[in-house]
Amino acid sequence: MRNKRCKFASTILLSLTLWVSSFSSSFAAEKTYGEYQAGQETQNQETQAQGTQNQGTQNQGPQTQGTQTSETQNSETQGKEPQEIISISTEDDLIELAKNCVLDTWSVGKYVKLEKDITLIQQNNLMIPTFGGTFDGAGHTISGIHYTNKGSVVGFFRYVQQSGEVKNLTLTGQVSPEGSKSKVGILAGVNYGKITQCVAKATVSGSESVGGLVGLNEKTGTIRQCINEGMVAGNHNVGGICGKNIGSINNCTNKGQINTHNSEVSYDLDDLTAGTMEDKNTMEKIALHTDTGGIVGLSEGKIFYCTNEGKVGYPHVGYNIGGIVGRLHQGYLQNCVNKGLILGRKDVGGIVGQMEPFMEIKYMEDKIKETEEQFSTLLNLLDTTSQHLSAYGKQASQEATALSTNLKNANAAGTR
Repeated sequence: MRNKRCKFASTILLSLTLWVSSFSSSFAAEKTYGEYQAGQETQNQETQAQGTQNQGTQNQGPQTQGTQTSETQNSETQGKEPQEIISISTEDDLIELAKNCVLDTWSVGKYVKLEKDITLIQQNNLMIPTFGGTFDGAGHTISGIHYTNKGSVVGFFRYVQQSGEVKNLTLTGQVSPEGSKSKVGILAGVNYGKITQCVAKATVSGSESVGGLVGLNEKTGTIRQCINEGMVAGNHNVGGICGKNIGSINNCTNKGQINTHNSEVSYDLDDLTAGTMEDKNTMEKIALHTDTGGIVGLSEGKIFYCTNEGKVGYPHVGYNIGGIVGRLHQGYLQNCVNKGLILGRKDVGGIVGQMEPFMEIKYMEDKIKETEEQFSTLLNLLDTTSQHLSAYGKQASQEATALSTNLKNANAAGTR
């Protein structure tokens, strides 16, 4: 009987020893892999730190030769003026600037400052072809502007580049080009950059995309805290601040009159067939006021906190006439106020003349985002499970060791 007990105890001890050995091996392997990962992370951190140190050492060398580091460039963009400053005090200075800006890269990175008011006398049709730097009017006025030549993209700046910024500038004069006369504004024909705190006091007229300040505001363009006090007239896409907006317009005010005169419309009724009426561009081919707004004529972009105080439209004439925007086409409008009188023939509104509904379903984007979130949750659960298994493994190993010791003691006591 005693020998049978000892044999049974020996069998149990052997089974537990094998199980503990197997469990300890897997736990040791898991621990080894964890140590390897930790080692790799430490090594990567040391490598990154060494790379950063080396990069800093390399940057210090060229700095002594005049090259700016990214840190220096960031500090400049946070309030410091660029190194090259150009002062404008006379009409000749403006003419020279316009000549240099024929090349689109010449003005990039330059800071142009207007030192005093300037009246254009020698060349009142002066236009800066393209501008990519910073033009600071410093609260001064450029007056005497008079554009009557044929063409499109008409403005004191024909193009403001994406890197360009025009601020604190007042412009007065008359803009009435001939020919195609689209994308017309006294400040800029087309804006890709930033226009801030500028004032227009001019009479502006054109055919399509006509604005008191800007003809066309592109997707990257922003117009902020600007005012129009002049009269604006055109056939299609006409606004006090901007004719057509694809970018962003914020905190702007119109005090001028927009399309308040009647256009004499003459066209052949034979041209209006069933086929042409189905063409969405038919209305744009007719010399009739369409898409007229106190701030923007046609907007596909964003308009925030803008106010119209001027009269917009003419009685019984024009389509899509609005106090803020004539036609909102897949755009966004928020917190705007109209205080002016709005008149027209069809689709006339205090804020928006015609607002086209738009719904965008981003199915793939939403599904991908949902999948990423679920995958991230799964990884967190796996990490938690691994931590629990590691803790349970240690506890099981300790209990198995204690049980093995007890069995050994029991076996030793049984053989006595």
